[in-house]
Amino acid sequence: MPRLFILLFCLLSLYGVSQRRAVVRDNQPQLVHFFPQLGPAGSINYFRAGDDEFFKQYTSWADLAERSYTTKHPIFLQLVLDTAGQLPTDWAVLRRVQHVHSLNLSLPNRFSPAALDSLLHALANWPELVHINIGSDRNSQAKNRPTPGRTATRSEVKLSTVRSATFFGTGDELAECINLLVHCPSLRQLTINGMVNAQKPLPLPAQLAQLTQLQTLHLSNGSGVSNLDSAFAGLSQLTSLYMTNTGDGPILTKALNRLPNLRKLELRFGITDAALGGLALGNLRQLDTLDLHFIIGTRFPIDSVLAGVSSLKAVILENGLLSTLDWMADNPSLRALELTGCRFPPSRRSLAALTQLETISVDQSDSLGVFPEQFTTLPNLRELSIPDAQLTTLPASIGAMTSLTALNLYHNKLRTLPAELGRLKALKRLNLGNNQLAALPDALLHLPSLESLALYDNQLNSLPAGIGQLLRLRHLFLSNNQLSILPDELGQCRKLLSLVVDNNPLSTLPETIGKLDSLQTLTLTDTRLRALPASVGQLTNLRTLTVSGGRLTSLPNELGNCQKLDRLVLKDSSLTVLPASLASLKKLTVLSLTLPQLRVLPDDITHLANLSELTIQMPQLLVLPNELGKLTNLRELTVRSRKLLGLPNSLGRLNRLTKLHIDGEMAPEASQPFGAMELLPDSIGFCTGLTDIRIENQQAFDGTDAIRKTARLPKLNRLSMVRCGIDQLADIDWETVLFSSLYLEENNLRTVPDALLAAPNLQSVNLVGNTRLPTGLSQIFLNKETLRKALSEASRQR
Repeated sequence: MPRLFILLFCLLSLYGVSQRRAVVRDNQPQLVHFFPQLGPAGSINYFRAGDDEFFKQYTSWADLAERSYTTKHPIFLQLVLDTAGQLPTDWAVLRRVQHVHSLNLSLPNRFSPAALDSLLHALANWPELVHINIGSDRNSQAKNRPTPGRTATRSEVKLSTVRSATFFGTGDELAECINLLVHCPSLRQLTINGMVNAQKPLPLPAQLAQLTQLQTLHLSNGSGVSNLDSAFAGLSQLTSLYMTNTGDGPILTKALNRLPNLRKLELRFGITDAALGGLALGNLRQLDTLDLHFIIGTRFPIDSVLAGVSSLKAVILENGLLSTLDWMADNPSLRALELTGCRFPPSRRSLAALTQLETISVDQSDSLGVFPEQFTTLPNLRELSIPDAQLTTLPASIGAMTSLTALNLYHNKLRTLPAELGRLKALKRLNLGNNQLAALPDALLHLPSLESLALYDNQLNSLPAGIGQLLRLRHLFLSNNQLSILPDELGQCRKLLSLVVDNNPLSTLPETIGKLDSLQTLTLTDTRLRALPASVGQLTNLRTLTVSGGRLTSLPNELGNCQKLDRLVLKDSSLTVLPASLASLKKLTVLSLTLPQLRVLPDDITHLANLSELTIQMPQLLVLPNELGKLTNLRELTVRSRKLLGLPNSLGRLNRLTKLHIDGEMAPEASQPFGAMELLPDSIGFCTGLTDIRIENQQAFDGTDAIRKTARLPKLNRLSMVRCGIDQLADIDWETVLFSSLYLEENNLRTVPDALLAAPNLQSVNLVGNTRLPTGLSQIFLNKETLRKALSEASRQR
């Protein structure tokens, strides 16, 4: 595998792409990543400016050892062993590395027993090491690999702190991996990932049976695994097993019978699986959690598979055509059942004896059509969820489910509700969203414990006055109905925390809304409101207010009394002025104004000292307040205006600003930009916290000037100037440019200067849509090497 791939795998497989920033910043322990320095062709645009504290490159083991002493955090180390043997002094240097918490180890093509012994001695000197990832830095040619026996070692060295390991590679490499892991007596968890596109099963080496202390094993390979029986022979302590593409049922059964202490089993059956009818789990006497995922439409004889199983506590089944639910009655300790995308007939046996069953979820079973009435006999069921099931009615027997605290029936076809629903006195959460309800029965208003009621996406044109009887109600969701008014009695729900009435023809709010003194969130998007009542100022605990709709012409001055308001969103209204009291909302941190009729932003907005995010979409806005720099806590500023001429010089006082986005908007009919801004202010160079600047849809923006002014911003990662009419990049000292990404899509560039390559940190350059550029340059370049080649080719063409 190329080194770049190994590096990305170690980072992405352990932490996940979408969670990388969150893990590094928020999770404990906070890890510093050390990885080998890459050459020009291996440069990647993955680490951002500002990540230097957590992502570091080392040039040698000596450099690594020295720098490890200075870090304040545990280390995640990427270690590539390039040759079959290292000099003894090199291994001695490696022993001196400190604070290694997790190791991503890339093995060489040949690894001698002596080298393995030296490596073990080095790793044994790392008392904080708890996790190892093992991959390979080789081409997949079996003839170049030593046999597993040649790599074996009799070393007595133990890596006693390592508790988990992950392997990625082929079967031959796996044997070498196990040879290392047998020296980890505390190893409890092992993940083995073969190749997603593997053409044959991944053979498990017999050495796997030596990991007798393993408790959790994950096996994943595109074509399954083989040699299960011998590999599982010594894993008597295993309690949790995960497998994909499991293969032949009888073979799997024989292997599973070697795991007497198995408690949790998750199997994901692939398209290549055969003879699933031979699978039998009856000998797994300790099994309490079963998770089976099938290819959609797989017929699964669950009655024979679970014959003799009586210890189940939690069962998850996905996409199976199940022959029966009778097996449930044989598992009296069952507590949770989840059926997703499954089809099943009613159980022929009584389920009333399942006194411990508390949670059932039947999801995406669109062929169900009928409420499973047997569920109403479960005496202690607390949570029942049956969405997406084409239900048209509920049985009267639902009233017998008096232990229910949560009932989710969203996305069905319910038109009416039985009166017996009112017997569910313990019910706290009721979700009837996305049905066809035109009215609510009185029975629904006699649920004294109800705290959350979801009625979104129905056909309600009114709420009954009795809604005020729900004295414990905390959350009410009414979006996407036909409500034109809300009853005055709603004000009696004094514990209400959130009220969401989006997308309703609501023309007015009752004055009694001011009595909801616990209310924290009020959302009124896409309504017909012309005004808010003055009583909204009595909502002293309100934290989030969202109002949108083209008819709102004024806001009450009393809004300034909502002193706990943290987030205010005003969108698509007819407002031409903002109340002066807005400036008194001292705790406001997020303000979003989409106001097409408003031409001037009041200067008082600069009094909102705690504002951290300001979004302004005002097509007629010419300038921002001169004292914008007073908003010293501002971190994100977005302005969308067709007429904005520029930014005030006071912007330079915003040293906490991280994101700046200025959009001149597009003319839809001509696909031409409207924006009038030409220059960034000189003071932008003082905004030292900026990481992301985006300028879009300007007619004649000076890109050269913008690069000069932002070149030395220490944390800037991305400068984006898209559809800005830029036709040249001239007279720029590229050696001073610190940012790593430059986006110049859909401009009018004719040439790209070779000097751009001198920017020390620049990695990615996006030139897509610059149709006047030579062939081969109008694309995105993810590293300098590919850009260098394209520039050279363009030069030859000239």
